[in-house]
Amino acid sequence: MTVDTVPPVADAGPDLTTYVGVAVTFDGTASYDASGILDHVWTFNDGQDRVLSGVTASYVFETAGTFVVTLTVTDGAGNVATDTLTVAAWAILQEAVLTKASGGGRVDLEWTFAPASGGTWRLTLVSAGFRAVTLEVLDVTAGDVSKVFRDRIDLVSCTRCPEEGARITFLAEGAHVYQIVLKGFSGPAGSELILQEAFLPG
Repeated sequence: MTVDTVPPVADAGPDLTTYVGVAVTFDGTASYDASGILDHVWTFNDGQDRVLSGVTASYVFETAGTFVVTLTVTDGAGNVATDTLTVAAWAILQEAVLTKASGGGRVDLEWTFAPASGGTWRLTLVSAGFRAVTLEVLDVTAGDVSKVFRDRIDLVSCTRCPEEGARITFLAEGAHVYQIVLKGFSGPAGSELILQEAFLPG
């Protein structure tokens, strides 16, 4: 009688990015074993210990942060293997849609952002007609203004941008107050600019 002592291969898949309140799916279908895998178990802690079962499993994070998820697979002989992935769950702070009215004119937007803890701030801009915009990020803590970021962003060619639009990130310090200013929009009347502000603690 041959005893199977060869462990399976666990593959939790690539690291994932999601938003608080939006379901994310873990996929362990790339795991394998010569005699077949009986169990796929996903474990992590998002303030409480969580256990999910299945080759694939979905979960909604209700807290922003970075979480390590462990996949444990077991074959028919009881051999075990593990693999991990990391989930970055961003908190959406604000969303807005700017529309340039008929006849033109400036369309400006100013936001204030005061993180309770340090982390990464991200602004995503998706344009429908706007050609360019100037973005300034100011640290205005205690009235002492300093520029963190300033650039004129080309929303047409946008060679530095991902497919979903222009994306700007910077590290934000806890207990600081930031002012985000978008101004100098250029584009025809009726143009829209969709903005999403998100924060990832840590």
